[in-house]
Amino acid sequence: MFLGNQIPPNDPRKETVYRNFQENLRDILRAGLDSGARVILNTVAVNLKDCSPFGSGSSATNSAETEYRNAQALLAANNFSAARTEFQKACDDDTLPFRADSRVNSIIHDAATEFTGPNLRFCDATAPATFGEADTNIFGDEFFYEHVHLNFHGNYRLGRAWAENIEALLPPEIRGSATNAWASEELCDRRLGLSDWNRVIVASELIRRRQKAPLNGQSNNTQELERLGRELNTLRRRMNAADGADARAMFIEDIQHNPDDYLLRFGYGDFLEGIGDAGEALKNWRQVEELLPQYYLVYLQEGRMLEQQRQLDDAHAAFQHAVSLYPRMTVAWFEMSNIDASQGKYDAALGECENAVRLEPDQPVLWACLGRLFSKMNRHTEAIEKYRQSILINSNYFDGRLALAEELTVAGQTAQATDEFNAAIKLQPSSAQAHLEFGEALLKMNDRDGARQQFQETLRIDPQNALAHKQLEQFK
Repeated sequence: MFLGNQIPPNDPRKETVYRNFQENLRDILRAGLDSGARVILNTVAVNLKDCSPFGSGSSATNSAETEYRNAQALLAANNFSAARTEFQKACDDDTLPFRADSRVNSIIHDAATEFTGPNLRFCDATAPATFGEADTNIFGDEFFYEHVHLNFHGNYRLGRAWAENIEALLPPEIRGSATNAWASEELCDRRLGLSDWNRVIVASELIRRRQKAPLNGQSNNTQELERLGRELNTLRRRMNAADGADARAMFIEDIQHNPDDYLLRFGYGDFLEGIGDAGEALKNWRQVEELLPQYYLVYLQEGRMLEQQRQLDDAHAAFQHAVSLYPRMTVAWFEMSNIDASQGKYDAALGECENAVRLEPDQPVLWACLGRLFSKMNRHTEAIEKYRQSILINSNYFDGRLALAEELTVAGQTAQATDEFNAAIKLQPSSAQAHLEFGEALLKMNDRDGARQQFQETLRIDPQNALAHKQLEQFK
């Protein structure tokens, strides 16, 4: 979808976009200022340093990827000015322009000049001073999650810059009555209920997103995944029971002071799930439901906690309520399908999973879900087709490979099944499950020597594997 809609850097259609943006921005500013409102206008900072282009032109003179790599070399040589120029060119020439480029920020800057006056403050988010310690003026992972979304630290820095601009718009008598300094980042983290458990959830979600388009197509995606993995490991190492108790007390205190702050309660729910307290998490989500009865995500979270506690009918009802409010919620359709499948309601499960696939056809796990359902319904040809589709989307999808191998074995397609088992084991050679299932398949193919080797390998990986021990008994 993304790769088929690239826009060359000099595409004339971009001029129409810039022109419309400029006119819309001027109309917004005019309406705001004419109403007597005080306005803060700021440019849009993006990740230049640690975000390789999403798409790159074929021209040798303006290939975004070439410009990005030139910028990295210049940065390594401490030539910051030239490096920033090249990083910006790489952003501007990106053929999948998901980031605000220099033309967009130039338009914003020009509008600030045009509408200058006492009721307008211009905050240049691309300037080093806005983010404090960014002396090189080349922003990267220190402020951003990926291409444009600010991380916790970046949000604090930009929020602080906005606060200082708002202060400048206040009457002198109010500015003069200030009795303390700005809240520190640490204090803001505490007031917002930001614990390591919540940071782990964010880092895990970022890893999941980086495994999907368009982020997984970036040339530096492997390095970014490794960085996120290191962050996740660091966070997990310092999470312990004592810190968990402190974080819980912090949330309870903050909620007592701000009982109607649903965002704080969202953070508390994530924290409770992170420490494994599904019961308290469910109570929390039901309190959020009272605050936001119309918000579909609340019912998704309720459903997840109910499912963890094996209250499957209630969980299904919660997911059903979520999709009634927002029918495009793929994960809710998927979870309903899993529940119905676990209860033998395969026709209902199939319909729900098909809804999920229609919404996100590029997700291999959804096609594999269809495969499992068709297999349960003894529709093996269709199951094989769906499993093949899952690995067509992602050839490294281990679960899809292994399930396809099992299904091919059932269908008597032994040569193809052997190929898929070998492919799955190549992807995850330390998977005891893959070796065990390959051994069982080889037994069905009357390859006793091969089966023995696979069962022995299973036990090498998992010495306590009872099934492998049982299978090897027949060889004595």
